[in-house]
Amino acid sequence: MLLILRDESPEYGDIASDFEYVTEQLFNLIKSPAFVGLIDEQERGFMFGLITPQWYSTVLNAYEQLLYVRPEYRGGPLAVRLIKSFERMVGNFGAHTLYVGTSTGIKEEKTISLYERLGYERHGGGLRKRM
Repeated sequence: MLLILRDESPEYGDIASDFEYVTEQLFNLIKSPAFVGLIDEQERGFMFGLITPQWYSTVLNAYEQLLYVRPEYRGGPLAVRLIKSFERMVGNFGAHTLYVGTSTGIKEEKTISLYERLGYERHGGGLRKRM
């Protein structure tokens, strides 16, 4: 799915990938104690992020790094299920706020609109939701 995301993205698609580097980086991300991730059982989409304190406080916040749904499953309930499951997961870990955004260039306005319908508010260059 990461390859599909990269190929679809106007932000990432024209940059050559180093698959050994990607594998190493994903391995390091996933083994990090701060990592939180969900992959749909049928591999239709995923949501990855991190939980970490701010530099000025021990309060934990969560940061979405990637939300992706395969094109043929967009517009259905999958993205909402991934986001709500991610929210529950980071809430169970004690996250105070979940910060999300768009960086891929894929359907950005629709993604922002979806987050807003789910209670997120615009904040700086992204969105956030208090847990």
